[in-house]
Amino acid sequence: MNETEQRKSAQAFAGRWKDKGNEEQHKQDYWKELLNDVFGINEYGYLEFEKPVPMLEDGKKTTKFIDVYIPSCKVLIEQKGIAFDLDTPEQRGKSKVTPFEQAKRYNDWLPHNEKARWLITSNFETIRIYDTNNIIAKPVEIQLAELPDRFHELDFLVDDKITKIRQEAKISEDAGRLVGLLYDALKKMYAEPDAPETLHGLNVLMVRLVFLLYAEDAGLLQAHNAFGDFVASYRPENLRSGLKELFRILDEPTADRDPDEPEKLLAFPYINGGLFSNSQKIRIPQFSDEAYNILLNKMSYDMNWKDISPTI
Repeated sequence: MNETEQRKSAQAFAGRWKDKGNEEQHKQDYWKELLNDVFGINEYGYLEFEKPVPMLEDGKKTTKFIDVYIPSCKVLIEQKGIAFDLDTPEQRGKSKVTPFEQAKRYNDWLPHNEKARWLITSNFETIRIYDTNNIIAKPVEIQLAELPDRFHELDFLVDDKITKIRQEAKISEDAGRLVGLLYDALKKMYAEPDAPETLHGLNVLMVRLVFLLYAEDAGLLQAHNAFGDFVASYRPENLRSGLKELFRILDEPTADRDPDEPEKLLAFPYINGGLFSNSQKIRIPQFSDEAYNILLNKMSYDMNWKDISPTI
């Protein structure tokens, strides 16, 4: 099945399921048709419905049932009826949980070799996709009407490798765009924006900033968002001096550091290899509100740099 045929099938699927979807009556047909019509997968033996999960609930042994489970791709689906608000908690034992929390609870009780990589919650109209390898990120949300244009985002239902490659490409594309925006915003702040010394300093500055963004998301720093929180501790007009101090401390072995330095500097590890050497010779411009917002909010807090292409 080529992409054009998939798009037509996805459009037909979306049309058939518009304004339709009873949790108990339709969930099996919905996922069978999606796999068969859009991805060309014969459902027989591919999907498991009502997979039993022995677990404890309120301290008592019980068995619950996963709506849909795909063992080959490690996908767990919690299905709700049409128009059910996927953010609404439901009573489960003594506690209330959202569909995502319910799916995660089931997954936590599965044997290690059966734990799902992907958790899906759906109400027929909306499909939310959670990647447990990056659970802090916002879920991907696909509306039924969007399926003809976005069906490829569900490739992991049949091939996990395809989706990983496409996700990495999308992340890298977004990262590259943000690097360009920050580069332009900072260049405007130099006194001589086109001077060779300026361009060299700006390029080195960008490499250092991208490294720190990657390092915090890859767990190489003392805490997640360590660099973002450091930036947030300064006002835009003071960030220039803060970065100079940070670059200096990153180039100092721990044993050589002044123990009376501010704790927010001492918390950063020593980075050898020369990336942060000669920090005082690198020209850093003043940060405008625009550059500050791009670096802090769009690049640090909203973007996950762990999976970007090394080219960035």
